[in-house]
Amino acid sequence: MKKLRKNLNRNYKSDKSSNGVKNIISKKCFLINDQVIFARFSGDKNPIHLDKILARKTLHGQCIVHGMHCLLWALDSLAKKNHITSSKIVVRFLKPIFLGEEVYCDWNEENKRLSILTNEITYATIDLVIEKITPNNEIHTPIEEATRNAPHEPTFLECSKLSNQPFKIFGDTNLANQLFPSFSDLYGLAIACEIGAISQIVGMECPGLHSLFAALTVEIKSKSSSPVFGVSKSDERFNYLNISVKGSTLVAEIDSLFRPMPSKNPHISNLANLIKHNEFKNIHALIIGGSRGLGEVVAKLISAGGGESTITYHVGNEEAKRVVNEIQEWGGNCKMTQLTINKKNSLPLNYSNINQLYYFASPKISGKRSKNYDEKMLSLYRTIYVDCFNNICKDLVSRNSKCSVFYPSTIFIDNPQPGFENYIKVKIEGEKLCEELNKNSVIDIIVPRLPVLATDQNQSIINQQPINNAEILLPFVKEMKG
Repeated sequence: MKKLRKNLNRNYKSDKSSNGVKNIISKKCFLINDQVIFARFSGDKNPIHLDKILARKTLHGQCIVHGMHCLLWALDSLAKKNHITSSKIVVRFLKPIFLGEEVYCDWNEENKRLSILTNEITYATIDLVIEKITPNNEIHTPIEEATRNAPHEPTFLECSKLSNQPFKIFGDTNLANQLFPSFSDLYGLAIACEIGAISQIVGMECPGLHSLFAALTVEIKSKSSSPVFGVSKSDERFNYLNISVKGSTLVAEIDSLFRPMPSKNPHISNLANLIKHNEFKNIHALIIGGSRGLGEVVAKLISAGGGESTITYHVGNEEAKRVVNEIQEWGGNCKMTQLTINKKNSLPLNYSNINQLYYFASPKISGKRSKNYDEKMLSLYRTIYVDCFNNICKDLVSRNSKCSVFYPSTIFIDNPQPGFENYIKVKIEGEKLCEELNKNSVIDIIVPRLPVLATDQNQSIINQQPINNAEILLPFVKEMKG
């Protein structure tokens, strides 16, 4: 087990040996259209690669590029530039690639290593055993039409017990030459399609919906007349699954991770037990960012106590509908409205009767990545946590009607976490802004430094102890009433 822990740690540390870019053989910026066509080729239609709204709830908060797409692009680049093939391929995915990021493919002749990187980040390393491959264009792996767009959603236990299943190709094999012409020429269509189909195993079958690709070892050799795949090892502490694949042209070992599921808040009927009858009956709250997460919890608490909430959403229309419907079907009062706070035409707010405002607007909080990315995130944090909040508070003050305001800060200020310096910096700026705004006599802002709560913002690969968000937030809702 120590060996497993060491391997997993290795997979998620940057590769120091590839920091010096020596021989860039290709550059690429993956966009959503690239995602769509690779999904057609591989059969991997996992929403983490294709659906920007659903991807918000995942570990990285946005769409990421298919790991097998990165691998085949790099191998195709090497085949085109140097006419090199490999009989054994070992790839480690160190960091996900986001859409719109320009990445380089670097070839280190001495180490026989491809690296997918920028000047600051290594996203993946691909170690090769150089050997001439006889192109294989006869696809013997069963080909079936992809009849579903949604991945399977097994539990970790179900995944860990998965015995050998038929290994099939569900993608459009005709796209191999279009996407990876040099690879298909030197290796053959059969190998290209089977490597593409490995993406389908992970993204659609096991772990399926909640999957993350960590590493892969592929050996090119004719192996099985009855291609199969199955789970050979698992470790629930790390949500780790090792999947063995025997194809017609290759054998492979996949290291995959069972991604944490999106957070799910309790039903309002369960929260009602925490609150006295009509405890919040005089509350008319505007909850910015109330379609999920902490905003959803506050909306349910207020409605369960007889109050009325208006929740706002940016893009999560269906999520907001779900919250409103749940509250209304239970018998509470809740409405919804779309609000994009960083667009001037969405302001000012015309809610004349609100006496409470909860500010849960937030982008996905992420650690350090690259200079350009970090600068963009710093600007976005400042826009959301300082500028937009300031504008909304000014609107509230201009109404000259008393209002309590909830501005969540973070315990990271007291216990700084490496990589989150920009987030902490802007939250401190937000606290100082609240101190200034509290000098007026119209709005009264409370600024608690909240602990790490169970939300999509705080997902972790490692299993964590459950946290009751409602019990943490309820005392602040009561304080707001006062």
